[in-house]
Amino acid sequence: EVGRTEAGINSMRAAIEVLEQVPEAEVDRRDSTLVRWYYNLANTEVTWGDYATGAVHAEKAAFYNRNLSVSPTYYNCLLLRLQGYTSEHTGDFTTAYEYFQQAAECMANFSGDSQNYDALLYWALRDLQALTLGRMGQLESCIDQLERVAAGYQALGLPPSKVNSNLAHNLHNQSWFNLQLGNYARAKQAAQEVMDLYEESYPNTYYPFIANTIVLQGQVAQATGDFGTALSYYDEALESLSPTYNPEAPLSDLQTTDNYLIYLELFDYRARCLIALERENEANEIYEWLENIISRQRQTFRSGLSRFNILSYARPAYEQAILLNLYPNEGSANL
Repeated sequence: EVGRTEAGINSMRAAIEVLEQVPEAEVDRRDSTLVRWYYNLANTEVTWGDYATGAVHAEKAAFYNRNLSVSPTYYNCLLLRLQGYTSEHTGDFTTAYEYFQQAAECMANFSGDSQNYDALLYWALRDLQALTLGRMGQLESCIDQLERVAAGYQALGLPPSKVNSNLAHNLHNQSWFNLQLGNYARAKQAAQEVMDLYEESYPNTYYPFIANTIVLQGQVAQATGDFGTALSYYDEALESLSPTYNPEAPLSDLQTTDNYLIYLELFDYRARCLIALERENEANEIYEWLENIISRQRQTFRSGLSRFNILSYARPAYEQAILLNLYPNEGSANL
């Protein structure tokens, strides 16, 4: 937990620098410790959104792990997964897919019994592979693999409380990619299955990921022209996220999570529905508020990637405002 602060990260880096000076006579103990420390450091940097630096330190962990010349271990699997994750977030989807493939093959050494938790991690790695296929634009292959993974989760025989979270994320992704292909009926069905799973696993309890699926239900409704229903979903999602994210408060890089960006993007979704419902004045107010918030918040980020992330979420709102002529007296040059 200390590592989740900037001071903690600096302390981890300083400790690693000292440890790398350990004499060669202690090389095995040194390297096994460096594998763990570099892995933890890379994980923390990824949490902060610094994927490029995290990728460098994940490779350092892999380098020291190779030096140990040991048979495949959990650290091999976890390192490969981390390397896949950093590759994916830096846009190298082909390499990410290969890392996830290697990680799954590595985990197969530990998951012979289909009833154990190692098998759950095996299917989770296959899930990441499927998601990477989707991000590479291979949507039909992605959906096929997601469906196989869902069947794998359901066959595990583990308690639902241990499997349902993975299965819900899988079904959410099935809904999203079916939406991209125009398979609206399946997209709607999968999103509802997610909500049913969370009701089963967390009755009367707020769980952050639920908001993402509520947004997805709104997107499906919006894609089919049901703007009133879509707006209701977006309002419900905003209500569930509002206690967690205060857009007026200064942010740190640690807070530039996917959920926060979805929270900001939600306002753009709402504005588009309002325009379709001929409530342009309300949409205009949302875009003006978004411009003010995003211009102010992006200045607080330490990481250039974080600034880019939040700016990229603002861009569709600006473009939509121009296209809809909501700022007829401003002029595009001024914008």
